[in-house]
Amino acid sequence: MKVGVFMYFSKKEELVDIINEEDEEDEFEMYPPSVCPYCGLAVKFIARGGFKSQETLITFECPHCNKLISALYNDTDYKPLNIYPPQPTQLAKIPEEILDISPEFKKIYIQASTAESNNLKELAALAYRRALEFLVKDFCIHKYPTSKDAIIKEHLSASIKRLEDISPIMNDIANKIRLIGNDYTHYQSKLNYTPSDMKKYINILIPFIQGSILSEQPL
Repeated sequence: MKVGVFMYFSKKEELVDIINEEDEEDEFEMYPPSVCPYCGLAVKFIARGGFKSQETLITFECPHCNKLISALYNDTDYKPLNIYPPQPTQLAKIPEEILDISPEFKKIYIQASTAESNNLKELAALAYRRALEFLVKDFCIHKYPTSKDAIIKEHLSASIKRLEDISPIMNDIANKIRLIGNDYTHYQSKLNYTPSDMKKYINILIPFIQGSILSEQPL
């Protein structure tokens, strides 16, 4: 079963030991994966071996979280045809400044991107909206720590409105993401947007929030 286009692979060819159709040991040359779909980190995967039939299936282990993924290759292209679970596509690099204030955001963002890669649009849209909620609320708590309890309890729209005093652009982008996510909860959609658009806007919002945090640091 095809599970989406594989976007993140190493540019360096590597040899891995496999078992061929004759049940003999062999070697296979390929580009290994480079981004773990579980922990979202760029890693040097450890090849744990594979088996060749009409195509070649290779199992890799992430050195960070120790979880296994499988990649399917053919003999004409060193890049993986399929991978399970699917790797998130077009992931933004989450800056340390944001990870420090909102570690849950990254986890949900990766889950949303993985759902999108697997063509689960409705689930992806809801997950991107949830990722936005964690990002915005955690950022607002960072900015207004004395209002933490109120921020936790209020609607996302109210938290987004707090961004207006920090940056009208930030407020506008976050509100667009919220509205697209809300649209996916309705029986009949009114907006002509996709989860990819939500991710695009989130990827734009991230550097704005990072910049705001960095601007707090004295020279």
